Amino acid sequence: LLINLFQSTGPLTILFLIPASIMACLSRGLLAWLLTLGDGQVIHKAMSGEQMRIIHTAMDVDQDGLVSREEGTSFVRQLRDGMQAQQTLPIMLDMDSDKDGSLSQAELTAALQMLKINEPEEVDERFGDFDKDEDELLSAAEASPLFTWMLRFRKLDKNGDGMLSFKEFNKIAAERLKDKPQQEWRKSKEEGQRIFGQLDGDGDKRLSPAEHLPYETGTFAGLEALDQLFKVTDKDGDGKLSAAELEQVRENSKFHGSAALYHLDDWIKNVEKQAEEYIRKVKQSGGEL
Repeated sequence: LLINLFQSTGPLTILFLIPASIMACLSRGLLAWLLTLGDGQVIHKAMSGEQMRIIHTAMDVDQDGLVSREEGTSFVRQLRDGMQAQQTLPIMLDMDSDKDGSLSQAELTAALQMLKINEPEEVDERFGDFDKDEDELLSAAEASPLFTWMLRFRKLDKNGDGMLSFKEFNKIAAERLKDKPQQEWRKSKEEGQRIFGQLDGDGDKRLSPAEHLPYETGTFAGLEALDQLFKVTDKDGDGKLSAAELEQVRENSKFHGSAALYHLDDWIKNVEKQAEEYIRKVKQSGGEL
């Protein structure tokens, strides 16, 4: 089915097996996308119609020819979570002393002592909050939010109450704009308040680590870009995107220079990077994984 589907979009010059541990993290759509990238086949620098069809197929998990918002959302979350996990994986590998692929509380405690983390008891006590399956071990997926909270959230949380006020959340943006005109300052603050309000799921005017995580990982920005993509692409108003609509959006002036275009380009580059890495491994192993 995949071969028949992609014969019209470009040559399928190489098929390779992906390790089960990686395959488990990828949707069928994303696998289909990777499998279209053959040895020597380079993704175009400008968005081509072929690229748009491939992105469409990557999102279209049920392969009904239409991308729903749910499918698009799943695609964005999966990609951003995967990128975040890649960034934090070296930290986990260093802490995983018995090299079993998971992090125990004892390993975390030992690593915190060695790294001289401020208030290690607080980090140690939060171990269970990130152990979603309650097996007393953190997988790579579970450890990634822990490291994000430990290394980023706590630095923003100046009063140490475990939550972020708007002032704490907006501090980085405010520092960057301190020498900018008042108009730019006001605009940034208004945008910050809008984002803060959307992240604040329970409406208590504070962000918990879980509420802040999508912003820190880039998932929030990706989902906003996806929403923009639907607005400029869904011409028939059915709440779904066809491959033809996705190709045609390249001619829409509202698409050019938008967050939707920027993020689509980013998605392509990241998947291209994954594909090149898999192909490199295939070559090194003589064509077999």
